[in-house]
Amino acid sequence: MFASTPTDCGFYLQAAASDRATLVAQARDGNNAVELTTQPGDTNLFGSGLNERADLDLGTSSSYCNQGQEEWWAHSLMFPGNYVIPPTGLIWNWGVVFDFHHTGPSGQANFQIASLPTGLEFWISGGPTVVNGPTDPGFHRAPIGLVVQNQWYDFVYHVKWSSGSDGFFQAWVNGQQLLNFNGPTLYVGQSCYLKLADYHTPLGVAISVVHDRVVRGTTRADVEIPSSSPPPVPVPDVVGQSQAAASMAITNVGLVVGTVRQQPSSTVASGNVISEAPAAGTNVASGSAVNLVVSSSPAQMAVPNVVGQTQASATATISGVGLNVGTVTQQSSSTVASGYVISESPAADTNVSSGSAVNLVVSTGGSSGGGSGGGASPAGHGGGGGFDAPTLFVLLSLLIVSIAKRWGAALDAARGAQLWAVDRAYQ
Repeated sequence: MFASTPTDCGFYLQAAASDRATLVAQARDGNNAVELTTQPGDTNLFGSGLNERADLDLGTSSSYCNQGQEEWWAHSLMFPGNYVIPPTGLIWNWGVVFDFHHTGPSGQANFQIASLPTGLEFWISGGPTVVNGPTDPGFHRAPIGLVVQNQWYDFVYHVKWSSGSDGFFQAWVNGQQLLNFNGPTLYVGQSCYLKLADYHTPLGVAISVVHDRVVRGTTRADVEIPSSSPPPVPVPDVVGQSQAAASMAITNVGLVVGTVRQQPSSTVASGNVISEAPAAGTNVASGSAVNLVVSSSPAQMAVPNVVGQTQASATATISGVGLNVGTVTQQSSSTVASGYVISESPAADTNVSSGSAVNLVVSTGGSSGGGSGGGASPAGHGGGGGFDAPTLFVLLSLLIVSIAKRWGAALDAARGAQLWAVDRAYQ
C-alpha cells in the first residue's frame, strides 16, 4: 500500500510535523505500513481544537463517497505498544482511528471507528441539513470489542452512500460481521472523504496507530486480504481477573474459553484467575481455546500442637504444614524451660486457611537471684529475696564458725570459773 512515503496514493498529512507519519516494516500485507504518532501539544490542527491529531486525508473525489455510489473497502490497523486506551476520568476521553468524514462545517463523521474506555465501536451519522450546516441527529453505534495491542485488525466495508433510507453500511472485523446498518450514510447535499486517523483527547504522552492495506473495489473479493485464514490473535493477560471478566476478555478478541479448573490458593482471591494456558501474549489462531485455573476457597488445615517444643522445632513444624509463624512473645516461666513454647494461638487442632499465622509464646526460663527486697535480677525478673546455692553455703559456713567461736568462748569461761573455784578451795 505505502510503497515509498506516507503520502502515497494521494494522501495528505494533517499533523504538527512531517515526522508524525513514518513508514514501518511491520506491515499487514506487503513491505510497509504507516505509523501515525501524536506528541503532547499537537493541538489546534485542522479544526482539532484542544484535541491532538495526526491524520492522513485522502481528499474528496468524484469516484467515491458520493450520493448513490456503492463500494467495497478494506483496511487494516494495529495498536502498537505505545497506544494508550482512552481512560475514564473527569472528562470524556476518546480516540478516532479511522473515518469517512463529511464535507460540511460541523457534525459527527459519516462513519468512524471510535476508541473508548469501554472498547472499540463503529459510529455512523447522516441525515438532513439546516441553513447553518448539518445537524447532528445522533448516530448509530455498534461494539467491536476491547482494544488489543500488537494485533492486526482486518476491516472490510460494504457501503451505499445515500442521504436517504436506501443507504447501508456493513462491516466485518477479522472475518466476523459486527455492523449491518440501514439508513442515511451521507448528510443531504454533501459527500465525504476517507481519513486514516490518530485523533484523540490529550493524554500527555506520545500515542501511535499503525495503518495498512487501504483498498477499494467493486466486490468483496476485490478487497479481502489474499489469505483466507484470519490473522493470529495474542492471548490476553487475564491472570488476577475474575472468571467472568477473563471470559469476556478472551471472547472479545475472537478466542474461546476452554477448560476451567478450580484450585485452592492462599494468594489469589476466590473466583479469580491463577493462571492461563496458552500464556498471555502467545499468538494463536482465531477461535482457539484458552484454559483457565481459577482460585477456590483456600484449603483448610489443623494447627499442629507445638507446645513444649523448642522455638526452632515449632517453627519448622508450622511451616511444614503450610502455615506461617506469626508474632513470638517472650515470657518467663518456672515450669517451661527457656526457649520452649508455652502456648500457641490459634490453639492446636483449630482449622485455619492455608498460609494463616500461628502466634507463639516462648519461655525465657524461671526467676533468678536478685538480692533482698525483691529487686530485679539482671535478666529483668523479680528476685523475691531468695539466695542461690553458693551464697547459702557461704552464709551457713560463717554461721557455723560464729557458733563455734561462741561455744568455745563459753567453754573457756566455764573452765575459768571452775579453776577459780578450786583455787579458792585451797586457800
